[in-house]
Amino acid sequence: MTNIEETGKNVQEATEKALKQLGVTEDEVDVEILEEGTKGFLGIGQKTPAKVRVTLRNAAPSESRRSRSRRPSRPQNQPQQRSEPKPEPKQEQKPRERPARPAPKPREEPKRMQEQKPKPEPKPESREPRVPLSELPILPPETVKEAAEFGKDLLQRMLDALGNGGDASVKTVGETNISLEIRGGDAPRLIGRHGQTINAMQYLVGISLNRKYRGKLRTVLDVEDYRTHHEEKLREQALALAKQVKESGQEAVLESLDANDRRVIHSALAESPDVKTYSEGEEPERVLVISPKD
Repeated sequence: MTNIEETGKNVQEATEKALKQLGVTEDEVDVEILEEGTKGFLGIGQKTPAKVRVTLRNAAPSESRRSRSRRPSRPQNQPQQRSEPKPEPKQEQKPRERPARPAPKPREEPKRMQEQKPKPEPKPESREPRVPLSELPILPPETVKEAAEFGKDLLQRMLDALGNGGDASVKTVGETNISLEIRGGDAPRLIGRHGQTINAMQYLVGISLNRKYRGKLRTVLDVEDYRTHHEEKLREQALALAKQVKESGQEAVLESLDANDRRVIHSALAESPDVKTYSEGEEPERVLVISPKD
């Protein structure tokens, strides 16, 4: 007995594919439905294919297994009548329709997700408000010297961590000013592009001293006299711009200046009889303006 198993979207398609491979008609075979196939969720798509086993008959045709499984059984006292085999209606070859399933209830997971929104993180405790440098008290001379030594040690630890070499030292100590300098090491790397590295180190040391000693202290950091030469160039630029403003009567706006550079220009033109300077805007877009005096 020859048989073949085949699959398809439904029983009819699987049966036709098997008959084509055997080269026979449906009257010459027995069809056994192995899998009727199931559709996807909500009837969309094909979840599993239909599968049949088609067996070639060697004897006279008998009622196929599929027919027995699909047709109601006859009473025992009713003889089975045979006639010329008639092709089954196409509609009987369609897969048995299953009762429609009730539509699934909407998932409640999105609702749960909405209910379980992440709680906002507690806000950190408010920091102590920053007091402007001008409002801080002037420290005693011995405290300023102590702060200078502390700043030098802090700067040296930063240099050791960077691995650039160099030695930190105290250059000058004034009533409210501390000047530190770095000698040796990789000076270009310590200065950075447009002085970004040296300015960052100066800021860290200065803010640490102000927080520790709670007094009026302005810290200046220099590397191989870079700050000195840079400030000289800024003063020359400020004087040249002041002359142009006086002659044209139009303001000059200087952008991309950090707080240290703006301070140098303010100081260079503070006594000018022809122009005045002021800063406007917020960091990091704060600019310096040189304007003719009224």
